[in-house]
Formats: sequence, structure tokens, C-alpha cells
Amino acid sequence: MLSNSNDCGTFSDMEPPELLHSLKISGLPNPCLELKVGAPVILLKNLNKSIGLCNDNRLVITKIEDRVV
Repeated sequence: MLSNSNDCGTFSDMEPPELLHSLKISGLPNPCLELKVGAPVILLKNLNKSIGLCNDNRLVITKIEDRVV
């Protein structure tokens, strides 16, 4: 099960990608997310309300690194 930790600054409580990729949900395609620079995305979690990073904001990917988009 996924943990509900309030500590968003660490990756120690995250499930390994292998487990997440093994999940099969009826009616949904297999998990495969391919991001590209310039692709539009919608923010699903409040990250920082003071600078406007709130639910349902529409963003554009400008740079992709190993663990950061």
C-alpha cells in the first residue's frame, strides 16, 4: 500500500517503480508515462499555494532531469 506521509521532501517512503508498474487496473492502459518538453500537464496536488501552485493549474514542461520535471 502507498503510504500517506506528510513529509514530501524525501523519497524514502515511496514505493519502488517495479511495484507501481506491476499494478493492472481493469479499463485503464498499462502505466507508461512519456513526458516531453513542451507537453501540457495539470497539477493534481497543492505544492505551494503562496506562489500559485494549486490543484488543477495547467503547466507546461520546460525542463526534464533525473528526478525533477
